[in-house]
Amino acid sequence: MDEIVGKENSDLPKRKEKLPPIKARKLSLWFQLFTDETNPKTFLNRTESAKQAGYNAKSDPSFGNIELQNYKKLEVYINK
Repeated sequence: MDEIVGKENSDLPKRKEKLPPIKARKLSLWFQLFTDETNPKTFLNRTESAKQAGYNAKSDPSFGNIELQNYKKLEVYINK
């Protein structure tokens, strides 16, 4: 029994890092798609990047609102 108590926790599985919230993951994916020069469909196309990042919207104007919000949040990084 002493062996079990003194045994280190090295055999236990390590905890996985927590993923960022879904909104942060989508925003990050949107930014990657928007700045991906190898993808002509999404490169510098804010609306298409939002669609491929997995945002849900009922119409193109709704996607326009999403992409505008994302662009404003990341404008500092985009303009570099």
